[in-house]
Amino acid sequence: MKAVSGTAPADDIFVPHEHSEGSAGLTVEGVVFHGRSLRVYLLSEDKYSLAADLPRQSEHAAMTTGNRFFASLRPGTSCPILPA
Repeated sequence: MKAVSGTAPADDIFVPHEHSEGSAGLTVEGVVFHGRSLRVYLLSEDKYSLAADLPRQSEHAAMTTGNRFFASLRPGTSCPILPA
């Protein structure tokens, strides 16, 4: 597993209901409360470990361990990916 860290505003993360061009398949590994956000730990299909902070009141607040979904970044989003 390759642990990486990336930061992008929650508004720039797009979660389509099905696979679309440019989206990546992710599996929820864990969810914890983090201030006013939910920190969601994810594992990509390529075995990259990621973390995302999502608003608690978002439509995705019901994510639980084992959920699978697709996500992509809005075009033009600045999201540096660094080794964790």
